[in-house]
Amino acid sequence: MKKIIHIYHRAYDAICYPVNSDAYYLDGWGSLVARYTLKYTKKYLIENWRPEINVQKPQQRKVEGILCRLFPSTYIRHFGDWSSAMLKELIKETKKNEILIHHCNIHSNLFYLIAFLFRNIPIVAQQHGDSPPLIRFRQTKRPTTLLTHFIERAVLRNVDHFFVLRKWEREFLSRFLSKSKITLQTMGVNFDEFKPIDKKLARKKLGLSQNKKIILYVGKFYKLKGVDIILKVFQNLKKRYDVELILIGGSPKDPLYEDVRISGARFYGYLPHDELPLYFSAADVYLLPAFLPEYAGIDVATIESLACGTPIVSTTLNDFPTDEWKALGKIPTNEEDVVKCVVDIFENPELFKNCREIAKKYYDWEIIINRTVRVYDILFEEYYANKRDL
Repeated sequence: MKKIIHIYHRAYDAICYPVNSDAYYLDGWGSLVARYTLKYTKKYLIENWRPEINVQKPQQRKVEGILCRLFPSTYIRHFGDWSSAMLKELIKETKKNEILIHHCNIHSNLFYLIAFLFRNIPIVAQQHGDSPPLIRFRQTKRPTTLLTHFIERAVLRNVDHFFVLRKWEREFLSRFLSKSKITLQTMGVNFDEFKPIDKKLARKKLGLSQNKKIILYVGKFYKLKGVDIILKVFQNLKKRYDVELILIGGSPKDPLYEDVRISGARFYGYLPHDELPLYFSAADVYLLPAFLPEYAGIDVATIESLACGTPIVSTTLNDFPTDEWKALGKIPTNEEDVVKCVVDIFENPELFKNCREIAKKYYDWEIIINRTVRVYDILFEEYYANKRDL
């Protein structure tokens, strides 16, 4: 029995879903990969495991064909979430089935332990914005963080393949790992769900002006994604254009929530995913000026914008795999350059008319899953073929 086990390194922060709902069990990037894997291939059983502080004993529920399992955990300072129950169950699984661990994180202590304990099991890891301890050491100068860096270098050699978000992460890992083990890959987007809607119709349905230039942002209201810069750009562009800024996904807990509230922008909290194509289609440009070095690579919201035919101004385009990024939008070099990039798109929208088609070649879920499953297939053959013959 071939089984893929997606494992999270920490408990889930239940913001959007009630505890014990199906969505609570299945939410997260790893579960998205799991769901789309089942959509495009039936050759593997898929499970989704997570340490969870909200449960007192192991729980499980099958949702959309995926067995979701929660294991009681505790938080240990300087280590992170710890679940002995999950590790014990993982040991049992290795004795019963042919399994592959797909871990939803690279730079965490729990993953280092898994990579050490299960070095005779195929392991794949997907980066989701986490940063190496060496980067953290340069910021904090804590000796324990430097020690973690050397532990990481040792145990990550046991991992068979890495999917990373950023080019610099690929280069960092390739200093002590083979480049053949590292693939630049983010999450996919459902291009059947996110597709262009006539701009006039989208704006009419949302009650937006047909004449204004519209800038869109989706995500938390904080500096990591450059929301402070977005607000400055908005005020600057108001001097030259009849412009509207729309921000979606904020919370009163966000550091820049009050700044957004008094900015004159239109803003929303969490919106259902199926409402977002209207906003992406109504916008003239999607803005994500994330200049902080710890920010991850191309994120899902920018791909969703491209899928709806709306170009982007984003530093994350630096992590696009080819020069075709030039037809997707603009890469600002600094804060002052953001305004110029937005103006270039306002004035030359025809240059980006094919952004959907180009993005689809790289980020459609079928493309992502086919690449991922090829890695699964190779590793199952390498680890288990000889054992089956015995």
